[in-house]
Amino acid sequence: MSASSAASSTTPGESAEPTSVEPTPSATETADDASAYPGDSIGYARAFLAAWAAQDDSTVARMAVDVVSHGTDSWAAATGYGEAWSCGMDHLGAGWAGHDLVTAMRPDVGSTDLVVRRSALGGPDAVVGVDHTFAAEMAAPYSRPETVLDAYARQFVEAWMSEDLVTMTRLSDAELANNLLQNYPVDPARAPVWAGFQAMEGEPFYLAVQVPTAPEERDFLDIVGMDTATVLGGEPHGVVDTNFIVDPIYSGVCGGGSGPIVTDPAP
Repeated sequence: MSASSAASSTTPGESAEPTSVEPTPSATETADDASAYPGDSIGYARAFLAAWAAQDDSTVARMAVDVVSHGTDSWAAATGYGEAWSCGMDHLGAGWAGHDLVTAMRPDVGSTDLVVRRSALGGPDAVVGVDHTFAAEMAAPYSRPETVLDAYARQFVEAWMSEDLVTMTRLSDAELANNLLQNYPVDPARAPVWAGFQAMEGEPFYLAVQVPTAPEERDFLDIVGMDTATVLGGEPHGVVDTNFIVDPIYSGVCGGGSGPIVTDPAP
């Protein structure tokens, strides 16, 4: 949001009451605002992806809720998304009512999934969830400079790799740390590979990482979930969850009870 105030002209030595004047948007500004917030889910998703690919962080922040913006700060979008399709998510239960899933194909043959709140279309904050994860070998071109959240998760995984229970417990808790060390042994001779993020309004912020295991063919893609307020506040115990990606998080949502699937060809 921005505000402007008109400067008043006074004779030197005289005081004047401060006067605040609300700016009147021009016709051009009004048209630009309307075009920035499309009224359909696929159009909104494409506009969001274009702003993200251009690293237009201010536009991205207006179009998405905060937890999604944390992910777009960490990871870049693809340039040149292809075919996209969308469907309703109402059949998944009350928590998903009023939302659409939009899947956009990336040039690397992967996809980016976006959850869009239908009631917010045509205005800000309609993108409430994003799954932007990759196969480990495809992740490097999408990385951006490390953020505070990235650094916190990296420190946690490095502690896991070195079996540093004290640091793991400080960054998470004893139960989570002990579970990982006892049940998921890693191969310290190889490095973890970071591979995108998952974000959904009302849930922890997750960074994805391929954790090296022994033997190598059992490498798994882990997600490290953080409470963003705790981490950004510089507090301990910010890692609140870890899990493993077996299938894409929104696999199978479109089809069956989702209702019509709307498709949009590559631009």
